[in-house]
Amino acid sequence: MNISGIPIAKTGSSIEVDAQTQLFAVLAGNSRSSGIYPLYNAGFKTAGYNGIYIPIDVDEDIKNTLDSLISLGFRGAGIGVPFKVAIMPYVNELVGDASRIGAINYVVFDKGRVVGGNTDGLGALKALKEKTTVSGKKVILVGAGGMAKAIMLAVSDEGGRLFITNRTPEKASDLAKRVNAQTFLPEELPREIQDAQVVINATTLGMKGIQEKMSAIPKDLLKPGLIVQDVVSVPRETQLIIDAKEKGCIVVPARRTSLWQAVLKFQPFTGIKPDGTIIAAMEKAFN
Repeated sequence: MNISGIPIAKTGSSIEVDAQTQLFAVLAGNSRSSGIYPLYNAGFKTAGYNGIYIPIDVDEDIKNTLDSLISLGFRGAGIGVPFKVAIMPYVNELVGDASRIGAINYVVFDKGRVVGGNTDGLGALKALKEKTTVSGKKVILVGAGGMAKAIMLAVSDEGGRLFITNRTPEKASDLAKRVNAQTFLPEELPREIQDAQVVINATTLGMKGIQEKMSAIPKDLLKPGLIVQDVVSVPRETQLIIDAKEKGCIVVPARRTSLWQAVLKFQPFTGIKPDGTIIAAMEKAFN
């Protein structure tokens, strides 16, 4: 398995591997450029867990890659775009919110069985709650894809008042029906944002290579004190986050969501509930 040229630990640290080392991988379109490896490996080392998170080449046929990991004795894997839904037919058991979301972002291999879960929504919620309480607040969610669905369920469970908009109104309506959220057309955003406390971009708009200089929320609609969360992690600061900072908003960048999504996978992966020391080591390695 070729791992050359990809950092899996912070410079100067070492990772020892033996016959008992538990192996983990990332199954995603960007698996070889993901920055998640040092985060997990720092957490494993701090927890005293004999594990290593390594990059692999992912086959377009996700079942082939999954079968290979099982045959090689891997313990688990993080699942990213574009495999979060495609992998579902090959999972034996869903845990947590995965069945409600209809997608997974990790798998654990247990005696030949594949167990899948999803920390996308809860990770985004934990990042958001670092800045604000959610219950009772008007939350505008932009997007209607898999990430939006996960965030919608987490925010709704937390008591947020959800208002969903999407460039395809039918998708927003289908999503909203699941939690009795309200919807509005994109052109109605100037009205709806006036009394909103939180705005979340759950689209790919602003991602590197995908209208990178564009923002899901026009800058002139942003206002001081508005809490703005973006799930786009590359570039590190999207145009939305740049604009929000300039307008005096309270920002929740995607890396905080990515951190908490990873922290929430740590116990399913290892059986160890991460304490403050483990989380701090993961956070330090991720920055």
